[in-house]
Amino acid sequence: MDFAPLDAVITGTAFEDATTAIGVLEQGRGGPGRISLEMLCTLDNFIQTLLFNDRIFLTISPWAEKGQIIPGGTQYRGGLPGRKLIDAAAIFSGLPPKLSDPEALRGFVDQIVKPAEPRNVDWFVINCIRPKKNLSIFQEMASMDAYLIEDAIAQVGVEKFKPVFPGEHLYLGLRGSRTPLPRVTLTMSEMVSTRLRAAIRDKMSKLNVFVSQGAPLIPESPPIYVSRVLRDCSTGADFVPTLLKIRNSQALRHLRAWISKCSEQLQDPNPAERTKAVNAWRNFLAFPLDKAIDKTEAGLSVLNVAIDIFKADVMGILGEVASPILNYFLSAPFSGIREFDGDKADPAKLDAFLAASFGDKFNRGEMNMISAFLELPGNLKDWADVDAQWSASSGRIDPQAGPLARSYSMTFRDPNVISEMVADLNTLKAETSAQ
Repeated sequence: MDFAPLDAVITGTAFEDATTAIGVLEQGRGGPGRISLEMLCTLDNFIQTLLFNDRIFLTISPWAEKGQIIPGGTQYRGGLPGRKLIDAAAIFSGLPPKLSDPEALRGFVDQIVKPAEPRNVDWFVINCIRPKKNLSIFQEMASMDAYLIEDAIAQVGVEKFKPVFPGEHLYLGLRGSRTPLPRVTLTMSEMVSTRLRAAIRDKMSKLNVFVSQGAPLIPESPPIYVSRVLRDCSTGADFVPTLLKIRNSQALRHLRAWISKCSEQLQDPNPAERTKAVNAWRNFLAFPLDKAIDKTEAGLSVLNVAIDIFKADVMGILGEVASPILNYFLSAPFSGIREFDGDKADPAKLDAFLAASFGDKFNRGEMNMISAFLELPGNLKDWADVDAQWSASSGRIDPQAGPLARSYSMTFRDPNVISEMVADLNTLKAETSAQ
């Protein structure tokens, strides 16, 4: 099978978790379901992949049967109306396992997760310590997860594998620490999505310089894609139609076509053509974000722009597509940031901003965990620049959980984060006592 520049591969597990989250959101605010924070992160990464790639291929998923983990199919787990729209859009296709050399595959996974024994134990736990973040994460994975990821990478290349479930980001980091860094590690579509997240993180971090003076800590990486879609939903039931409307907007379609053209230019034997693409991306990385963002929140209509994607001026196209897209995704959180100053934050305005950015069902401690998950790099190149210590072991975090629970444990050593969590605990105790 031939893969195009904007083709991506995600795991069936990530697809099922993300669409499960969509199903909960479709029930609306008053619905009985609740999205776990890891599921929210999975959905945010899923939306990012959906918006900035053309075709998405799905691996098969591990299934549990009588306590055993076996290969299974991949199912859409949201509501039926949304599933019909997703099917009609023809974005997703299956990527059957190839397993051209099963023993070589098993040996490679052994090397990555050692001293864990994936051939003999159905689960392993990744431990990632980030000293500069005062953070430790333990993430349980099914051994079959690793085999399916590696089989997909063997088929399409590591750059086209997009981690969506946070455990997959951690697996990629572990993999990078134990194997040589390949020449190609990411696709051009990631440069846009990475830039968007970095812009928000940069703004938030600047506000946090006042934490030492008593200002509240602001988690730096909100789920910008989920919150953006929800802002344009009338009810949760229209989540999928709204998401597809964003994806099919003129600005996003032109951007994806532009990325494909730039990818082709990078492979052109003519140095002048390659230089055009390189300069275009350098200009995007230096794009003045604040100038592209309105003071009021941009609506979906800002993405309806008319552009001739086959204009000769590649850099000119960049300016035309980047501005409305950056405006759309960043105007909401940026306008919220403008509502308060970091050292004089009105608690009510701050709570409203965090609720709009993270969702109103998460406390501060959970928001910090969401932020930590969404900060995890999504490619080997970015992981190579992260100060992290890695280990892996056979076993489970919670032996009582279901076979495919993929539990996690996160430990913060930052006193500011700890104080937020203690405050959450005290609030919960007070609410419980009042009942």
